[in-house]
Amino acid sequence: MTRAKSLKYLVVGLIMTIICAWSIVEDFWFGWVGFVFFGFVSVMFLIKAINPEFKWVNDTNINSKEFADKTKADFNKLYNDNGIFTYSDNGFTVKTEKGDKNIEWRQVNKLTGYKRDYFTTDCICLVVEYDNNQNFEITEEHSGWFQFLEHLKQAFPSIDKSWEIEISTPAFATNLTVLYDRTNENATSN
Repeated sequence: MTRAKSLKYLVVGLIMTIICAWSIVEDFWFGWVGFVFFGFVSVMFLIKAINPEFKWVNDTNINSKEFADKTKADFNKLYNDNGIFTYSDNGFTVKTEKGDKNIEWRQVNKLTGYKRDYFTTDCICLVVEYDNNQNFEITEEHSGWFQFLEHLKQAFPSIDKSWEIEISTPAFATNLTVLYDRTNENATSN
């Protein structure tokens, strides 16, 4: 935004602020709400007029290279994060509220995926059952989700590589899916 444009908006904002201040006598709430709103907007445009390079928010064009690079870097950071997991050749360690649990891939008895409905969004979940009927759940909201899935697909190559996509549709359905069951040796069912 140019300095001239910011000054033009500043003048309009100040005029509206003065009108709202005057209208406080006529309509108390309308006057004060308008006064605060237009006063705040005027201060924003004053700052922008003084320093045109100032950014209130990151107003990068979503089609720009800068935006694409930042988005890619953010995703790569999230994708490569091991989160609550550390991995070994034979398994993994998961950090839980009750402490760290070391689990070998051969101890995994069952993997069940499903979708949890949060009304406006959905969350893909995975329940990992292992020795002695113990289990833990990880969701796509946990840090380390992507790397866990990568390791899981390497350890259990029979698992459908696109199970998360299959579970995500249709909307509002739980889509409970057994991805792996040692007793049925890699059953997949809905």
